[in-house]
Amino acid sequence: GDVYKRQTFEAGAKKMSEKLKNGTAESFFANAADPLHAAFEAKAVIHSGPGGMPLMGKEARDYLEAVAEQPRNGKTLAYLHVPFCETRCLYCMFYQNAYTDELADRYTDLLIKEMQLWASRPVQQEGDVCALYLGGGTPSALSSANISRILKAAHNYLPLAADCEITLEGRMHDMTTERLDAAVKGGVNRVSLGVQTFNDEIRLAMQRLDNKEEMFKRLDLLSQYPQIATVIDLIYGFPMQSESVWENDVRTAAALPLDGVDCYQLNLFQKSPLARRIEAGKMPPAATLAQAADRFAASDAILSADPNWERISNTHWRRTAKELNIYNSLGKSACDCLAFGCGAGGKLFGHAFMQERHL
Repeated sequence: GDVYKRQTFEAGAKKMSEKLKNGTAESFFANAADPLHAAFEAKAVIHSGPGGMPLMGKEARDYLEAVAEQPRNGKTLAYLHVPFCETRCLYCMFYQNAYTDELADRYTDLLIKEMQLWASRPVQQEGDVCALYLGGGTPSALSSANISRILKAAHNYLPLAADCEITLEGRMHDMTTERLDAAVKGGVNRVSLGVQTFNDEIRLAMQRLDNKEEMFKRLDLLSQYPQIATVIDLIYGFPMQSESVWENDVRTAAALPLDGVDCYQLNLFQKSPLARRIEAGKMPPAATLAQAADRFAASDAILSADPNWERISNTHWRRTAKELNIYNSLGKSACDCLAFGCGAGGKLFGHAFMQERHL
Protein backbone atom coordinates (compact mmCIF):
# COMPACT_ATOMS: atom_id res chain seq x y z
CA GLY A 1 0.00 0.00 0.00
CA ASP A 2 2.75 2.48 0.89
CA VAL A 3 4.63 1.74 -2.34
CA TYR A 4 1.45 2.27 -4.36
CA LYS A 5 0.66 5.58 -2.60
CA ARG A 6 4.14 6.92 -3.29
CA GLN A 7 3.63 6.20 -7.00
CA THR A 8 0.43 8.19 -7.44
CA PHE A 9 0.55 11.56 -9.16
CA GLU A 10 -1.01 13.29 -6.15
CA ALA A 11 1.60 11.96 -3.72
CA GLY A 12 4.46 13.08 -5.95
CA ALA A 13 2.91 16.50 -6.57
CA LYS A 14 2.44 17.06 -2.81
CA LYS A 15 6.02 16.07 -2.11
CA MET A 16 7.37 18.38 -4.81
CA SER A 17 5.13 21.24 -3.71
CA GLU A 18 6.34 21.00 -0.11
CA LYS A 19 9.96 20.82 -1.22
CA LEU A 20 9.64 23.91 -3.41
CA LYS A 21 7.64 25.81 -0.79
CA ASN A 22 9.92 25.11 2.18
CA GLY A 23 13.28 24.51 0.52
CA THR A 24 16.15 26.68 -0.62
CA ALA A 25 16.98 27.83 -4.14
CA GLU A 26 18.68 24.47 -4.71
CA SER A 27 15.27 22.78 -4.43
CA PHE A 28 14.53 24.11 -7.91
CA PHE A 29 17.69 22.62 -9.43
CA ALA A 30 17.60 19.40 -11.46
CA ASN A 31 19.79 16.47 -10.48
CA ALA A 32 22.57 16.80 -13.04
CA ALA A 33 24.20 13.50 -12.01
CA ASP A 34 21.31 11.42 -13.40
CA PRO A 35 18.92 13.73 -15.24
CA LEU A 36 17.13 10.96 -17.14
CA HIS A 37 16.01 9.00 -14.08
CA ALA A 38 16.18 11.51 -11.27
CA ALA A 39 16.09 15.08 -12.59
CA PHE A 40 13.27 15.73 -10.10
CA GLU A 41 11.60 13.47 -7.57
CA ALA A 42 8.15 13.77 -9.18
CA LYS A 43 5.90 15.92 -11.31
CA ALA A 44 4.60 19.04 -9.57
CA VAL A 45 1.72 19.67 -12.00
CA ILE A 46 0.06 17.88 -14.92
CA HIS A 47 0.64 20.73 -17.37
CA SER A 48 3.46 23.23 -17.06
CA GLY A 49 2.57 26.90 -16.85
CA PRO A 50 2.67 29.98 -14.67
CA GLY A 51 0.88 30.17 -11.34
CA GLY A 52 -1.55 32.87 -10.35
CA MET A 53 -4.45 33.92 -8.15
CA PRO A 54 -7.94 32.92 -9.28
CA LEU A 55 -10.83 35.28 -9.88
CA MET A 56 -14.05 33.76 -8.54
CA GLY A 57 -17.77 34.17 -9.14
CA LYS A 58 -18.92 37.65 -10.13
CA GLU A 59 -15.36 38.97 -10.34
CA ALA A 60 -14.50 36.31 -12.94
CA ARG A 61 -17.68 36.90 -14.93
CA ASP A 62 -17.15 40.68 -14.89
CA TYR A 63 -13.61 40.22 -16.20
CA LEU A 64 -14.79 38.01 -19.08
CA GLU A 65 -17.58 40.47 -19.93
CA ALA A 66 -15.05 43.31 -20.09
CA VAL A 67 -12.46 41.55 -22.25
CA ALA A 68 -15.20 40.29 -24.58
CA GLU A 69 -15.41 43.85 -25.90
CA GLN A 70 -11.72 43.89 -26.85
CA PRO A 71 -10.39 42.53 -30.17
CA ARG A 72 -7.63 39.95 -29.90
CA ASN A 73 -4.09 40.43 -31.23
CA GLY A 74 -1.76 37.71 -32.42
CA LYS A 75 -2.36 34.03 -33.09
CA THR A 76 -5.48 32.49 -31.57
CA LEU A 77 -6.73 28.96 -30.94
CA ALA A 78 -10.26 27.67 -30.33
CA TYR A 79 -11.32 24.65 -28.32
CA LEU A 80 -14.68 22.84 -28.32
CA HIS A 81 -15.24 20.33 -25.51
CA VAL A 82 -17.40 17.21 -25.80
CA PRO A 83 -17.81 15.76 -22.27
CA PHE A 84 -19.06 12.27 -23.17
CA CYS A 85 -17.50 8.80 -23.43
CA GLU A 86 -19.18 5.52 -24.30
CA THR A 87 -16.79 3.63 -22.00
CA ARG A 88 -14.32 4.59 -19.28
CA CYS A 89 -10.68 3.52 -19.53
CA LEU A 90 -9.22 2.50 -16.16
CA TYR A 91 -6.42 5.09 -16.09
CA CYS A 92 -8.44 8.10 -17.29
CA MET A 93 -9.43 11.08 -15.13
CA PHE A 94 -10.96 13.05 -18.02
CA TYR A 95 -14.16 11.00 -17.99
CA GLN A 96 -17.19 13.18 -17.20
CA ASN A 97 -20.45 11.74 -18.51
CA ALA A 98 -21.73 8.52 -20.07
CA TYR A 99 -22.73 8.97 -23.71
CA THR A 100 -26.36 8.74 -24.81
CA ASP A 101 -27.84 9.89 -28.12
CA GLU A 102 -30.37 12.07 -26.30
CA LEU A 103 -27.74 13.86 -24.20
CA ALA A 104 -25.46 14.31 -27.19
CA ASP A 105 -28.22 15.85 -29.32
CA ARG A 106 -29.15 18.30 -26.56
CA TYR A 107 -25.51 19.13 -25.86
CA THR A 108 -24.86 19.81 -29.55
CA ASP A 109 -27.77 22.28 -29.56
CA LEU A 110 -26.32 24.13 -26.57
CA LEU A 111 -22.72 24.10 -27.81
CA ILE A 112 -23.86 25.74 -31.04
CA LYS A 113 -25.93 28.25 -29.07
CA GLU A 114 -22.90 29.13 -26.92
CA MET A 115 -20.77 29.90 -29.99
CA GLN A 116 -23.65 31.98 -31.38
CA LEU A 117 -24.11 33.97 -28.15
CA TRP A 118 -20.54 35.31 -28.30
CA ALA A 119 -20.32 35.69 -32.08
CA SER A 120 -20.95 39.46 -32.16
CA ARG A 121 -18.37 40.24 -29.46
CA PRO A 122 -15.06 41.71 -30.71
CA VAL A 123 -13.06 39.10 -28.76
CA GLN A 124 -14.62 36.35 -30.88
CA GLN A 125 -15.37 38.23 -34.07
CA GLU A 126 -12.04 39.86 -34.88
CA GLY A 127 -8.78 38.08 -35.70
CA ASP A 128 -8.24 34.72 -37.39
CA VAL A 129 -8.31 31.45 -35.47
CA CYS A 130 -5.38 29.38 -36.76
CA ALA A 131 -6.26 26.07 -35.07
CA LEU A 132 -9.53 24.55 -33.84
CA TYR A 133 -9.54 21.48 -31.59
CA LEU A 134 -12.53 19.26 -30.79
CA GLY A 135 -11.49 17.55 -27.56
CA GLY A 136 -13.04 15.66 -24.69
CA GLY A 137 -14.18 13.29 -23.46
CA THR A 138 -14.53 11.54 -26.80
CA PRO A 139 -15.74 13.86 -29.58
CA SER A 140 -15.69 10.99 -32.07
CA ALA A 141 -18.49 9.32 -30.08
CA LEU A 142 -20.88 11.89 -31.56
CA SER A 143 -23.04 10.89 -34.50
CA SER A 144 -21.97 12.00 -37.97
CA ALA A 145 -24.97 14.40 -37.98
CA ASN A 146 -23.86 16.11 -34.76
CA ILE A 147 -20.24 16.30 -35.95
CA SER A 148 -21.52 18.04 -39.10
CA ARG A 149 -23.69 20.44 -37.11
CA ILE A 150 -20.86 21.48 -34.78
CA LEU A 151 -18.37 22.00 -37.59
CA LYS A 152 -20.87 24.05 -39.60
CA ALA A 153 -21.50 26.26 -36.56
CA ALA A 154 -17.77 26.69 -35.98
CA HIS A 155 -17.39 27.99 -39.54
CA ASN A 156 -20.41 30.26 -39.08
CA TYR A 157 -19.53 31.76 -35.68
CA LEU A 158 -15.72 31.57 -35.40
CA PRO A 159 -13.31 33.49 -37.65
CA LEU A 160 -11.43 30.40 -38.82
CA ALA A 161 -8.40 31.10 -41.00
CA ALA A 162 -8.48 29.75 -44.55
CA ASP A 163 -5.71 27.29 -43.64
CA CYS A 164 -7.02 26.56 -40.12
CA GLU A 165 -5.85 23.28 -38.60
CA ILE A 166 -9.06 21.50 -37.47
CA THR A 167 -8.49 18.49 -35.22
CA LEU A 168 -11.02 15.85 -34.23
CA GLU A 169 -9.90 13.92 -31.16
CA GLY A 170 -11.22 10.41 -30.73
CA ARG A 171 -10.71 6.70 -30.47
CA MET A 172 -10.04 4.18 -33.18
CA HIS A 173 -13.33 2.34 -32.57
CA ASP A 174 -15.31 5.38 -33.81
CA MET A 175 -13.47 5.77 -37.09
CA THR A 176 -16.25 4.85 -39.52
CA THR A 177 -16.80 6.00 -43.10
CA GLU A 178 -19.89 7.97 -42.01
CA ARG A 179 -18.06 9.93 -39.33
CA LEU A 180 -14.95 10.51 -41.44
CA ASP A 181 -17.00 11.73 -44.40
CA ALA A 182 -18.83 14.18 -42.12
CA ALA A 183 -15.56 15.33 -40.56
CA VAL A 184 -13.79 15.94 -43.87
CA LYS A 185 -16.83 17.72 -45.33
CA GLY A 186 -16.81 19.96 -42.24
CA GLY A 187 -13.15 20.87 -42.74
CA VAL A 188 -11.38 18.45 -40.40
CA ASN A 189 -7.80 17.99 -41.61
CA ARG A 190 -6.28 16.30 -38.56
CA VAL A 191 -7.42 13.34 -36.43
CA SER A 192 -5.80 12.60 -33.06
CA LEU A 193 -6.46 9.07 -31.79
CA GLY A 194 -5.82 7.56 -28.38
CA VAL A 195 -4.28 4.18 -29.22
CA GLN A 196 -2.16 4.08 -26.00
CA THR A 197 -0.84 0.56 -26.73
CA PHE A 198 -1.07 -2.11 -29.43
CA ASN A 199 -0.68 -4.89 -26.87
CA ASP A 200 -3.99 -6.80 -26.72
CA GLU A 201 -3.49 -8.01 -23.12
CA ILE A 202 -2.92 -4.50 -21.78
CA ARG A 203 -5.70 -3.04 -23.92
CA LEU A 204 -8.17 -5.56 -22.51
CA ALA A 205 -7.00 -4.89 -18.95
CA MET A 206 -7.41 -1.12 -19.43
CA GLN A 207 -10.90 -1.66 -20.92
CA ARG A 208 -9.99 -0.47 -24.39
CA LEU A 209 -12.40 -1.77 -27.03
CA ASP A 210 -10.50 -2.87 -30.14
CA ASN A 211 -7.69 -5.36 -30.59
CA LYS A 212 -4.58 -4.68 -32.66
CA GLU A 213 -5.95 -6.14 -35.90
CA GLU A 214 -9.13 -4.06 -35.66
CA MET A 215 -7.05 -0.90 -35.15
CA PHE A 216 -5.00 -1.71 -38.25
CA LYS A 217 -8.25 -1.89 -40.26
CA ARG A 218 -9.33 1.54 -38.97
CA LEU A 219 -5.95 3.03 -39.81
CA ASP A 220 -6.19 1.56 -43.30
CA LEU A 221 -9.56 3.33 -43.67
CA LEU A 222 -8.05 6.62 -42.45
CA SER A 223 -5.23 6.33 -44.99
CA GLN A 224 -7.89 6.62 -47.72
CA TYR A 225 -8.52 10.25 -46.67
CA PRO A 226 -5.49 12.21 -47.97
CA GLN A 227 -6.90 15.45 -46.46
CA ILE A 228 -6.38 14.11 -42.93
CA ALA A 229 -3.17 14.06 -40.90
CA THR A 230 -3.48 10.98 -38.70
CA VAL A 231 -1.81 11.22 -35.28
CA ILE A 232 -1.86 8.65 -32.47
CA ASP A 233 -1.03 8.76 -28.76
CA LEU A 234 0.98 6.04 -27.05
CA ILE A 235 1.34 5.78 -23.26
CA TYR A 236 4.31 4.25 -21.42
CA GLY A 237 4.20 3.10 -17.80
CA PHE A 238 1.20 0.75 -17.83
CA PRO A 239 1.14 -2.31 -15.58
CA MET A 240 2.35 -5.39 -17.51
CA GLN A 241 4.10 -3.15 -20.05
CA SER A 242 7.67 -4.42 -20.07
CA GLU A 243 10.44 -2.61 -21.91
CA SER A 244 10.11 -5.01 -24.86
CA VAL A 245 6.31 -4.49 -25.02
CA TRP A 246 6.80 -0.72 -25.09
CA GLU A 247 9.52 -0.90 -27.75
CA ASN A 248 7.25 -3.07 -29.87
CA ASP A 249 4.50 -0.43 -29.55
CA VAL A 250 6.83 2.29 -30.81
CA ARG A 251 8.24 0.18 -33.65
CA THR A 252 4.71 -0.80 -34.68
CA ALA A 253 3.67 2.87 -34.80
CA ALA A 254 6.80 3.84 -36.72
CA ALA A 255 5.96 1.32 -39.47
CA LEU A 256 2.33 2.42 -39.91
CA PRO A 257 1.00 5.04 -42.39
CA LEU A 258 0.80 7.73 -39.71
CA ASP A 259 1.65 11.41 -39.86
CA GLY A 260 2.49 11.86 -36.16
CA VAL A 261 3.03 10.03 -32.88
CA ASP A 262 2.86 11.34 -29.30
CA CYS A 263 4.53 9.35 -26.51
CA TYR A 264 3.14 10.20 -23.06
CA GLN A 265 3.92 9.03 -19.54
CA LEU A 266 1.11 7.37 -17.58
CA ASN A 267 -0.13 9.49 -14.69
CA LEU A 268 -1.44 7.17 -11.97
CA PHE A 269 -4.19 9.25 -10.37
CA GLN A 270 -5.21 8.27 -6.84
CA LYS A 271 -8.95 8.22 -7.59
CA SER A 272 -8.71 6.42 -10.92
CA PRO A 273 -10.11 2.88 -11.27
CA LEU A 274 -6.61 1.72 -12.23
CA ALA A 275 -5.08 3.02 -8.99
CA ARG A 276 -7.79 1.32 -6.94
CA ARG A 277 -7.15 -2.01 -8.67
CA ILE A 278 -3.40 -1.78 -8.10
CA GLU A 279 -3.97 -0.88 -4.43
CA ALA A 280 -6.29 -3.89 -4.03
CA GLY A 281 -3.66 -6.22 -5.52
CA LYS A 282 -5.83 -7.01 -8.56
CA MET A 283 -3.25 -5.65 -10.97
CA PRO A 284 0.56 -5.35 -10.91
CA PRO A 285 2.07 -1.91 -10.21
CA ALA A 286 2.62 0.75 -12.82
CA ALA A 287 6.15 1.77 -13.82
CA THR A 288 8.26 3.76 -11.40
CA LEU A 289 9.48 7.21 -12.42
CA ALA A 290 12.90 5.75 -13.34
CA GLN A 291 11.34 2.92 -15.37
CA ALA A 292 9.13 5.43 -17.17
CA ALA A 293 12.23 7.47 -18.00
CA ASP A 294 13.79 4.42 -19.65
CA ARG A 295 10.63 3.92 -21.72
CA PHE A 296 10.83 7.54 -22.88
CA ALA A 297 14.50 7.12 -23.79
CA ALA A 298 13.61 4.01 -25.80
CA SER A 299 10.93 5.85 -27.79
CA ASP A 300 13.37 8.65 -28.57
CA ALA A 301 16.08 6.19 -29.60
CA ILE A 302 13.75 4.26 -31.93
CA LEU A 303 12.04 7.20 -33.61
CA SER A 304 15.06 9.50 -33.80
CA ALA A 305 17.10 6.73 -35.45
CA ASP A 306 14.44 6.31 -38.14
CA PRO A 307 15.11 8.72 -41.05
CA ASN A 308 11.37 8.89 -41.77
CA TRP A 309 10.59 10.50 -38.41
CA GLU A 310 11.38 13.97 -37.04
CA ARG A 311 11.07 15.01 -33.40
CA ILE A 312 9.22 18.34 -33.15
CA SER A 313 8.63 18.65 -29.38
CA ASN A 314 9.47 16.88 -26.12
CA THR A 315 6.91 14.15 -26.74
CA HIS A 316 5.92 14.44 -30.40
CA TRP A 317 7.34 13.07 -33.63
CA ARG A 318 6.10 13.51 -37.19
CA ARG A 319 6.60 11.47 -40.35
CA THR A 320 5.08 13.80 -42.95
CA ALA A 321 4.72 17.53 -43.53
CA LYS A 322 0.93 17.16 -43.16
CA GLU A 323 1.39 17.06 -39.38
CA LEU A 324 1.78 20.71 -38.33
CA ASN A 325 0.84 20.21 -34.65
CA ILE A 326 -0.31 23.84 -34.45
CA TYR A 327 -2.84 23.56 -31.61
CA ASN A 328 -0.59 21.55 -29.31
CA SER A 329 2.45 23.73 -29.99
CA LEU A 330 0.73 27.08 -29.51
CA GLY A 331 -1.38 25.76 -26.62
CA LYS A 332 1.77 25.69 -24.48
CA SER A 333 2.37 29.38 -25.18
CA ALA A 334 0.60 32.49 -23.92
CA CYS A 335 -1.59 32.93 -27.01
CA ASP A 336 -5.36 33.36 -26.65
CA CYS A 337 -7.71 30.39 -26.85
CA LEU A 338 -11.47 30.74 -27.23
CA ALA A 339 -13.20 27.87 -25.42
CA PHE A 340 -16.73 26.52 -25.58
CA GLY A 341 -18.56 23.68 -23.89
CA CYS A 342 -18.85 22.02 -20.51
CA GLY A 343 -15.37 21.72 -18.93
CA ALA A 344 -13.56 23.60 -21.72
CA GLY A 345 -10.42 25.51 -20.82
CA GLY A 346 -9.24 28.66 -22.59
CA LYS A 347 -7.05 31.75 -22.30
CA LEU A 348 -7.73 35.44 -22.92
CA PHE A 349 -5.40 38.42 -22.40
CA GLY A 350 -3.15 36.66 -19.91
CA HIS A 351 -5.91 34.94 -17.91
CA ALA A 352 -6.77 31.25 -18.13
CA PHE A 353 -10.37 30.21 -17.62
CA MET A 354 -12.39 27.01 -17.39
CA GLN A 355 -16.07 26.51 -18.09
CA GLU A 356 -18.34 24.85 -15.54
CA ARG A 357 -17.79 21.07 -15.64
CA HIS A 358 -21.29 20.02 -14.55
CA LEU A 359 -23.73 19.42 -17.42
